[in-house]
Amino acid sequence: ASQSVFARLGMDRVEGVAWLGLAPLLILATNAWRQRANDQEARRWWMMGAVFLVWALGPFLVVGGINAGLPLPAFLVRYLPVVANARIPGRAMVVVYLAAAVLVSKALAALGGSPRRRAAICGAAAVVVCLDFLAAPIPLLDLEVPHLYETLRNQPAGARSVVCELPLGIRDGFGQQGSLDHAVLFYQTVHQHPLVGGFVARLSPRLRSAYETDATLGPLLRLSSGESAEHLRLGQDAASRIRDGLDRLGVGYVVLNRATASPDLTQIVERMPGLRSLERNGTRELFALGR
Repeated sequence: ASQSVFARLGMDRVEGVAWLGLAPLLILATNAWRQRANDQEARRWWMMGAVFLVWALGPFLVVGGINAGLPLPAFLVRYLPVVANARIPGRAMVVVYLAAAVLVSKALAALGGSPRRRAAICGAAAVVVCLDFLAAPIPLLDLEVPHLYETLRNQPAGARSVVCELPLGIRDGFGQQGSLDHAVLFYQTVHQHPLVGGFVARLSPRLRSAYETDATLGPLLRLSSGESAEHLRLGQDAASRIRDGLDRLGVGYVVLNRATASPDLTQIVERMPGLRSLERNGTRELFALGR
């Protein structure tokens, strides 16, 4: 139910939603004034939590998924050296969690009454917190694996066991080149062979350039993004040259997704000399490059 509400409001469940829990919020609310008035250390934690909470709200105030247009202090962070690298302000919320944990601990440690009463309150709070944050295994997505990846897993490993998924894509937090099917990252956990392309949060500019300027991977990336072979001026011998380039890179297997590959990319794969089809499941077909 909460996920559907977040989706309607355009809120990112990963980077834009936080939850401190019922018990911590209740304890903080009932002890806020006393802690700020009587405990200097607690005041510092309250201040730290407030600063990072405002930072986590982002550069502009957003209410219910609607940008209110009110600039917040995080707007100035982009002009500060080093700190400007923190591109996702919502992650500052982790320090708010830390401050809340310390303040709740201080409040429970300062409880009065008999030891039995204090133990009962601390135990009840711990139970509520554990239930509130219970990571129950809720099935969200049924990940089906085409059988050809089982076949691929049984193929011999070695110097020429690299897999090239086509269409090909590389991506990081700043964008992608080509067309990356993120399912192939999961499929790799099944076949366990090295993979051409993929995702990493911060891709080295040197590595990105190596892909884009490579005589084989560069054209495959551009064909995967929808450019035509005629526009790229690949020539009649493109299939042979790309096949030789894959061999140079240690690629021994190609998986072609016919549903997402362009006609030009499909044609180049089918024209590669020495290509042998091992299995086809649905729209995906596994090929071995002849040695």
